[in-house]
Amino acid sequence: MKRVLVSLLAAAFLFGAGSSSAGEQRGIMDAVIEEYPPAVWHRALDTAYEEPQPEKMRGYAVVERGGIPAERATFFISWSDYDYRGVVVRMDGSDRMSTRRGAPYTWLARGDVMVVAGVKQFRDTVYLKLISSDVYVPENRRDDKRHSRVTVMLGFKFPKDVMKKQDAEAVLQAMGGWVKPFKGLAAANSYAESLAVASVPSEKAPPVSKEGDERLRSIEQRIDAARRDLESAEKELKGIKGEGAAGSK
Repeated sequence: MKRVLVSLLAAAFLFGAGSSSAGEQRGIMDAVIEEYPPAVWHRALDTAYEEPQPEKMRGYAVVERGGIPAERATFFISWSDYDYRGVVVRMDGSDRMSTRRGAPYTWLARGDVMVVAGVKQFRDTVYLKLISSDVYVPENRRDDKRHSRVTVMLGFKFPKDVMKKQDAEAVLQAMGGWVKPFKGLAAANSYAESLAVASVPSEKAPPVSKEGDERLRSIEQRIDAARRDLESAEKELKGIKGEGAAGSK
């Protein structure tokens, strides 16, 4: 009888510990969802063929740090599904960003307004499913014939100790450094406009030196060249694989 009682007490303890851990884990996500409330799902969040319903949008995020990869919707005869490109930022102080292979359609800029289409967590990573609040026209793609909204599945990978401590404030503060949350589109647009005004150089500000400007241009050119080389190499690799497959038949 004593053995049965001990076993029951041990099981109750383990079950209680597990439940507490799960509850604490939900606490962080409750805080994230409160700050970044996701839209009520409707087909326009998944396909550009449908028009979004503003009344179903609940949370917005303004990009604070540019350079986040994003994709447009696929197009075949007409607009089709959105491609929520997966991007993960390591929140360990390095801010290292990773995404899948292949050049993205564009990179989000500081001040871009995004709709929160969804929120989820996988292990130590919190994801925001984001779609631009309007049709997005990148500076380097203004001559393209077609433009759509752009999308990204932006993940924030936190150190394990942060998640174990259930420090929701630390999580929200870190995420807000990349995408600042808003509950309404008007407030998000207003903040985005303030960022645009702040980015305009003052007349009293010292001009950028010619040497610094040339160095920046040189770096940008090298980055563009590296991207083109990567795309060319991937196409060549696909061709080689295709020839190999054809030869083996």
